[in-house]
Amino acid sequence: MENEMQNRTENSPVIPPVKQGRSPEYAAEIEEFRSEILKAGLSSPNEIIDDGRIHRFSSNGKTTDNAGWYVLFTDGIAAGAFGCWREGVNIKWCSVDEAKLTQPEKHEFYKKIAEAKKQREEEEEINRTKARSKASKIWTQSTEEPTDHPYLISKKVQPHGLKLYGGKLVVPLYDQNSILHSLQFISSDGEKKFLVGGLTKGCYYPIGGAPDKILYVAEGFATAATVHEATGSAVAVAFNANNLKPVAIALSAKFPNLEMVICADDDHQTKGNPGIRKAREATLEVKASIAVPNFGETRGKDETDFNDLYQVKGLKAVRTCVELNRMTVDEFGKGTDLAVLAELAGNWEAEPEPVLPQKKPSPPFPLESFPPIIREAVTETLEYTQVPVGFACSTALGVAAVSVQHLAMVARDPQTVGPVSLYILSILRSGERKSTIFRKMWQGVRDRQKELYEEWEHYEANDHNQVDPILGAESPPRILFEDATIQGLALEICTGVKSVLLSSSEGGTIFGGIGMRGDALMGAIACLNKAWDAEPQSMTRKQAVSTYLDNYRLTCLISAQRETLQEWLRKSAGLPEGMGFVARFLICVPKTTIGDRLYVSAPEFTPKLDTFIEMCLTHLRTKTDLATVPTLNLSSEAQQEWVDYFNIIEAAQGKEGPYEYNTAAASKIAEQAARIAGVFTLFGNENPKEIDVDTMKMGIDVAQWFLEESLGLMGEMGISQVQRNAANLLDWLKKLEQDDEEPLKLSDLLQIGPRCIRSKKERDAAVEILCTYGWIQIRNWKNRKVILLHPLISNS
Repeated sequence: MENEMQNRTENSPVIPPVKQGRSPEYAAEIEEFRSEILKAGLSSPNEIIDDGRIHRFSSNGKTTDNAGWYVLFTDGIAAGAFGCWREGVNIKWCSVDEAKLTQPEKHEFYKKIAEAKKQREEEEEINRTKARSKASKIWTQSTEEPTDHPYLISKKVQPHGLKLYGGKLVVPLYDQNSILHSLQFISSDGEKKFLVGGLTKGCYYPIGGAPDKILYVAEGFATAATVHEATGSAVAVAFNANNLKPVAIALSAKFPNLEMVICADDDHQTKGNPGIRKAREATLEVKASIAVPNFGETRGKDETDFNDLYQVKGLKAVRTCVELNRMTVDEFGKGTDLAVLAELAGNWEAEPEPVLPQKKPSPPFPLESFPPIIREAVTETLEYTQVPVGFACSTALGVAAVSVQHLAMVARDPQTVGPVSLYILSILRSGERKSTIFRKMWQGVRDRQKELYEEWEHYEANDHNQVDPILGAESPPRILFEDATIQGLALEICTGVKSVLLSSSEGGTIFGGIGMRGDALMGAIACLNKAWDAEPQSMTRKQAVSTYLDNYRLTCLISAQRETLQEWLRKSAGLPEGMGFVARFLICVPKTTIGDRLYVSAPEFTPKLDTFIEMCLTHLRTKTDLATVPTLNLSSEAQQEWVDYFNIIEAAQGKEGPYEYNTAAASKIAEQAARIAGVFTLFGNENPKEIDVDTMKMGIDVAQWFLEESLGLMGEMGISQVQRNAANLLDWLKKLEQDDEEPLKLSDLLQIGPRCIRSKKERDAAVEILCTYGWIQIRNWKNRKVILLHPLISNS
């Protein structure tokens, strides 16, 4: 087999004499960092310097090597990253389990990793720029066509455009745009080295000019030269097995209409046969064919590639293999027996990918950050309803918000003043007792609505010298809306109570309403977006009553099943996400309690809940002029706490940050924290003047929990039924008792597989996903298609 790029040996990594870093108090962390470098198969730096800057070191133990790099921070929690440009290693490290970090610690960790990545990329670009310049200079100075070089003589191939520099063959590495990036140097005895710092991934050396109808890709120069001399066709040198797939991808994009053949090295003496495994991966990636050298029964143990085949059987044998005996990946397994199938099935990726998005386990809801009145009501209710904690807390928070949203505004700074209204969305399965918890937490809102109805009836029954604009309306005033259209809601607010709750325990009544679909959707979302900020807005209608909203408040409290929300988002063509509507919601996707809810008798009395309900009623009865409500300022300490949180979240939205792809929700979470702190302050205090630092910390804790929940929302919503079928099939395969003599046939799934894939269309779609994600392979065996299982399935 062609020697690969300047690889380290398979011996144990070199461990140099240890020197301490700059911070002796972090000696244990530095040694743990060193240990991780060794575990990655790299030699360790002689000295590890923990100054937060990038440092180079020899990753293969040779004094002339400096392909390794590391960055280590020890201020606060020790964290860093390390890797090797030559080997493509890039690993981040933290001295503490990431899952155990607090939110501020997580943000600090991600900032450090982002800084390390930035340094690495800058260093890498500098090195590659230098390598390109040096490669061009050396290539220009090299002499032409060294036909008498000992390496070419030993391999019995022509130079095919190579040059000579310092007694070594020089092979240029070009990208698909024909830009020279690096050089490979081959000595007389076959030792190969690359130019330090140059780009190799996806780069190749073309032999034979522009391809016509077919293009071959091989690992090393001698193998590629052999294939060209045997066929006369164009061949690309990929330089090593790991580069086969990147080169195949690049050339497939450059020559999309050509047939491509990957010429594999058959490393039959190497564990895992990397030559065939990597060639197969490249073949699968670009839907090419694969050619493997056939040495017959007299094969020597060192005979692995097409140049070896040429040496023992001549060019005709090479041409026969690559032109007549090449195979598609499916054909590669045809006609083999079970033992060969099992051997082929050992060529898996290290680990298959998850079929469904992996949502990190949610941290417990920070119930201790709720004010006592709300916390005790939730705790008492959870004891017998046994709903998810996050759902009960979210519901109580929404009810508290509507109870106080008319009492004050919150000023995050002198120019940034807003309401304390909240939009909250909980996503749960059917059977999670959504209606139960809503009925209990809503009670104060319902009681107030009943009082308003009675006041309206009394008003209607009596004469009045002065007309009350609310009680004198044709219909009773409402503060709770469960199924109103957006236009109807706006009209009710315009003519009735100015502080209301849009809420439903079955979100379909809101998301599926007339005003939330079709041509009306964009206007409805725009209206609700403005209502979140209590912005003035008008709705002009030619065939209906026009409305103008000002000095009003709206809280939304909605729970919905995943399927309901998913269907609405699908039909909405991206508008809810694109217009920032979803990002305004505090998202709750709690872990189900179904299956763990053993019967608990409800108590005769619920004093804590009753106190909460009475407090809601007290606030809802308080009349205010929304045009002149007071403003809650932050205390100086609370202001600093809020600013620190704002800055942490902003940094975490940068490149490589935890919220890089969740900026819509993250960019609003600091404001949400201030709103929640405002709700807590107003709900538990009479005539509060400001938000103190402890309450701000409580608001931040609760807001951060919701932000973490929102990370899994889009992944959850993006799961198709086909993916869920594939996940069900995977679970079924894990439980299936395997027969070592008779593999599972593809056709068996229609008779004995899970019910969700009993049709051919559903089966094939689920099987394709499991193949794509690396859980199974489909092979031909005795004229039937059989399913080979990844070892993780077989061992489960």
